Amino acid sequence: MNATTASSSEHLGTVTPLPHPALVHPAIDPALVSLQLGCLGEASVVARRASFEVRALRGPLERELRLEIGRLREQRARLAGRGTGRPADLDEVELRCVHVVVWCTERQAIAAAACVSDPREAHSSLGRVDGHHDARGGTVEVARSFVSVGFAETEAAVALLRGIDGWLARQANAIAAE
Repeated sequence: MNATTASSSEHLGTVTPLPHPALVHPAIDPALVSLQLGCLGEASVVARRASFEVRALRGPLERELRLEIGRLREQRARLAGRGTGRPADLDEVELRCVHVVVWCTERQAIAAAACVSDPREAHSSLGRVDGHHDARGGTVEVARSFVSVGFAETEAAVALLRGIDGWLARQANAIAAE
């Protein structure tokens, strides 16, 4: 175990790296990911910034899109000395969150993503997360966020935060209209 892995394990308490992690899943064809995102329509776009298009995706995702998000999350976690040791970081959290995905139109790739809870739900259990309170007093949880390897972290992270903010603004308007 190297120093980075040991310190990550000690800090997180429950993370124990696998002795021989599986290879990260091969990348999904960007044209297929683009097609699956495009099929969600313009209504799923919550923000735009430079060459980034940010979409909020609810409900079960297409298998390939979900796999690409999990693959990228696992790739980034392994660079930080963590990770699940599986080919992609996927679990039941994926099925009950809203995915906020930053798509780089210029490079045809996912630049960043996060799982966000719905403020209208009575409670959320996205796992180990930090809660943030919205203006109405509810709690919104953001979990499992990452910036893909090869993207400028600041630019992609700002686009991701703007996307989360755009999605939350839509939810606040929907709540106010009820």
